[in-house]
Amino acid sequence: PDSISGTNGIVVGRPSQFGPFRWRFPVGTRAEVDGRDGDRVRIRLAPDLNAWVGEDDTQAAPPNAAAPRSLVGDLRFNVRADRIELRIPLSAALPLQVEEPDGRTVELTLFGAIGHTDRIALGAGSRVVRDARWMQLPGNRYRLTVALAEPVWGFRTTYDRLDGDRAELVFEIRRRPAIDPSDPLANRRIVIDPGHPGAGATGPTGYYEGHANLAIAFALERMLADAGADPILIRRDTLPMGLYARTAAAVEAQGELYVSIHNNALPDGVRPFGREGTSTYYYYPHSQALAQAVQEGMLDAMGLRDLGVYWGNLAVCRMAWMPSILTEGAFMMMPDHEAALKDPEFQARYARGVLVGIRGFLAAALQE
Repeated sequence: PDSISGTNGIVVGRPSQFGPFRWRFPVGTRAEVDGRDGDRVRIRLAPDLNAWVGEDDTQAAPPNAAAPRSLVGDLRFNVRADRIELRIPLSAALPLQVEEPDGRTVELTLFGAIGHTDRIALGAGSRVVRDARWMQLPGNRYRLTVALAEPVWGFRTTYDRLDGDRAELVFEIRRRPAIDPSDPLANRRIVIDPGHPGAGATGPTGYYEGHANLAIAFALERMLADAGADPILIRRDTLPMGLYARTAAAVEAQGELYVSIHNNALPDGVRPFGREGTSTYYYYPHSQALAQAVQEGMLDAMGLRDLGVYWGNLAVCRMAWMPSILTEGAFMMMPDHEAALKDPEFQARYARGVLVGIRGFLAAALQE
């Protein structure tokens, strides 16, 4: 839980006490503690690898509890229309990590697992899962590599049926939606998140970023609806909304893409002139193409300086279930940008750039 951001069912791990978020452990994960520093707990993933979590995110196991270990037996993929599901029975809910080596491959690593896998069923009647292989790595690490015949659209991991020392890992890989080649936006469920409140930047005359973001989001919602899409607006008022409440709403609404609308600022004391412009952020590889397409759409529509596409460790971008990006279209702190953001015509240009980018991303996804 997070008093500001809400709850997302994930405990984050860091490579150092106050380092960046690096691992995402589903609630219920069991791990071996091998150090403490204040309110930070160090857990052992492998002999040469540790992660730090907040003490408030942990609960002590019974005295003399054994370190979590598990065997991994035979595997069977269940290929559905919208996802590929793998259920892995384990004797403990182990720490895990999911990586995307390329656009059609995912790797699941279980820490504290020994492979006893003799068979992997790729999914009866389906050619979506091209290949699945496992290997045993040093330090009791079990790595499963899944190669797909289509692009990765997203993924998620949850622990189900937690019962004492038993757990079932549910590993889901999301499939590309059924995009119409002649009309890529038709019926696509696009989540629009007007960034802030709380927090947010304020322009020189006091114009609040949250208000600008909401106006742009309203414009984008209208344009998407007119284009035949099914837009989902996360908020319609000026009340604060937690970051994880936003991403949870996107998942609950069965969104297929997620765009968080923002406008930028710089810390106090940093000269903004020459640093202002348009940028877009993503976190997972399956979101990078969407970030690039939307960045190009905004540049064409608004004509501001190109600050580029960034990999960014941002909460809304870390939602892995769908391509998720955060846009920083203009700079609130620049007088001319603030004035433009008050103008409905400029707000429409911002929204149109995002729309064009989304359409281009969906059309390109059909070619992959």
